[in-house]
Amino acid sequence: MVKLVREISAGLTVGLVALPLALAFGIAGGATAAAGLYTAIVAGLVSGLCGGSKYQISGPTGAMSVILVGVVAKYGISGMLAAGLLAGVLQILMGLLGLGKLVKLIPNPVITGFTNGIAIVIVLGQLKYITTAPFLTVLVAATILLVRRVNKTIPASLFGLAVGIGANLLFGWNGPTVQAIEPALPKFGWPNLALADLVPLFEPALAIALLGTIESLLSAAVADSMTGTVHNSNRELVGQGLGNIAAALVGGVPSTGAIARTAVNIQNGGSTRLVHVVHSLFLLAVLLFLGPWTAFIPLAALSGILVVTSYDMFDFQTVTILRKSSTHDAVILLATMVLTVCTNLVVAVGAGIVLAALIQCYHSKTLRILPLNANGNGNIQIFSLQGALHFGTVVSLNKALRQVKPGGIVILDLSGLTMLDQTGVIALSKLQQSTGQTPAARIILCGLHPEYQSLVEAAGGIPTDQIIRDLAQTLALAEG
Repeated sequence: MVKLVREISAGLTVGLVALPLALAFGIAGGATAAAGLYTAIVAGLVSGLCGGSKYQISGPTGAMSVILVGVVAKYGISGMLAAGLLAGVLQILMGLLGLGKLVKLIPNPVITGFTNGIAIVIVLGQLKYITTAPFLTVLVAATILLVRRVNKTIPASLFGLAVGIGANLLFGWNGPTVQAIEPALPKFGWPNLALADLVPLFEPALAIALLGTIESLLSAAVADSMTGTVHNSNRELVGQGLGNIAAALVGGVPSTGAIARTAVNIQNGGSTRLVHVVHSLFLLAVLLFLGPWTAFIPLAALSGILVVTSYDMFDFQTVTILRKSSTHDAVILLATMVLTVCTNLVVAVGAGIVLAALIQCYHSKTLRILPLNANGNGNIQIFSLQGALHFGTVVSLNKALRQVKPGGIVILDLSGLTMLDQTGVIALSKLQQSTGQTPAARIILCGLHPEYQSLVEAAGGIPTDQIIRDLAQTLALAEG
């Protein structure tokens, strides 16, 4: 009974968090608030029940809205719906072909670059609404940040939206508001397009599918790290694809896994797929009973929510790390970010991957992982890493550590590293966390070059007292 109450409570909390975001992202994507709400209800339920992570909460997101606004401008709402349906089919095919794991091969600077670029584009797209009532946008954004700082259990976005509505009614700023939502069930129907019209939609559909895949699998990976579980990436793609098809058939915008809403689910004790059912039923109740009241929501207030979302998306920590990182990481990140702002996701990510591959070829070195047995102590396992630890070789490191013997301490001698990029830094910083799910009890790094050591320490994850310069000192500490 206690678990049932916890699941219902988590579902309601996620629904409260998702409500203002669904309305905001529906409009930001060039569609309507109703379209965003339909997606949160339908895709949230279908993807949640069919996906490969029971913790993942899906719905409209800020990153997806950046692509959709261009699709709607060029092809109209019907074109966006058809592109979303095609994207769902592509995601299902990717899952059935076992392509889910390929996302892990995308270098971290590329992912960070397009994420930061999307954050910038979201803010730029909201300027037309912000200028109608800038004080209202600032008030909503400040309220959300303040509420999150005071009490993290309160749905800050919903609270900020309520303050924005109240302030708009009190001061009569008279900016544009959300169109009232008809209090009725979403209507089922195929996109109103001829078969020949689908051909030019393949490119935006591919962009939607790629972004949905990357964002959803990253969100599922975050859920894994928070819960100590392992999601099924290929099943997750199938679930996301089914969710996008369902959303398109009821007039909703394309959906992805949402990191913030997934984290709220986990933090509130959600651990079963019942949360997805409760979340969708709550939003359906809002649609049926409170739909017309959305006409009181100022667009400038929703812009405040999106400004905070963009702030959360922009990875300031990674940019700080890049100051000390290798030049090529910074070049890849900045190139991907600029291309995201100036072109589109497919061009940006494609160019980033190609650029990273060319740089890797330039630094073409391999990583050798040699097991050592320094003193015959079976409780201590030592591996010597020799060569380059970058986005192309971190898979080898993770694979080697999965073979460690039960119990004891794992020491990584990194004195033989000739190259360490940002993806390698992040992999090292997460080793303690990842091996927490294996028999290894403790990870100690030694022999790092001072420049590399400062990068690993800045990334966090492994305590500084487990990053030691000398192997002999490390053995003495481990044996002690």
